[in-house]
Amino acid sequence: MSVKGALISILILSISVLLATAHAYADGGTNPSSSGSIDTSTSSPPEGLPGAPLTMVEFGDYQCPHCDGWFKNSYTAIKSDYIDTGKLKFYFVDIPYEGPDSLPASEATYCAGDQGKYWQYHDMLYENQGPIQSGWAAPASLKQFASRLGLNQTSFNSCLDSGKYSGRVSHNKQIALDDGVQGTPTFFIVGPNGTAARIVGDQPTGVFTGAIDSMYAQAVPEFGPVAAAVLAVALISITAATARSSLRLSP
Repeated sequence: MSVKGALISILILSISVLLATAHAYADGGTNPSSSGSIDTSTSSPPEGLPGAPLTMVEFGDYQCPHCDGWFKNSYTAIKSDYIDTGKLKFYFVDIPYEGPDSLPASEATYCAGDQGKYWQYHDMLYENQGPIQSGWAAPASLKQFASRLGLNQTSFNSCLDSGKYSGRVSHNKQIALDDGVQGTPTFFIVGPNGTAARIVGDQPTGVFTGAIDSMYAQAVPEFGPVAAAVLAVALISITAATARSSLRLSP
């Protein structure tokens, strides 16, 4: 085999080992908490790029004061730094428990979703949250929010009055219970291998960004020590082979 052929073989072998090592690190890296996946089949539509490496799931109630606190204190930063940059996709899963009005409030978001405005309606509910069971989330108020968003009022009212999405919301609540959610808001940050970090409550924004950054670093790893050693051996081999040859490789 010529020197040129030998060098090409060494490079191909090195690249193959590097790629295999990177794959092993991505699949086998440690994560901050227990493994598992969250069922989002009946949750909100995803906010963010479908192919984002990380998933964040919030279990919340529209009448929950702490959910409102998180929305107003942390959500904007997470959206701009992680959702809008393609690192994270976000889901909301309903767990209505604060009072009777929590159920129609959740149903109303899906009625708005029928007209392509789920997230706008979701945001409007938190932006206008009042005291629990004070009437702000009663069906009459929910219909007024729809009007303010410019939704087709007849279609929205029919959807809400019929209880079209009551089963969906009830299913989401059961998902929350199955995942051990005991209060709102509860968050899961899920990596590409299904491993999840759980955060409970309206924690400071830094708690969320720290967990996201840590998991993102594991989801998109740098080459580890084994790959570095392989690359070093390849470079040494190429240098030695070149030194022994008086041939000049053509470009």
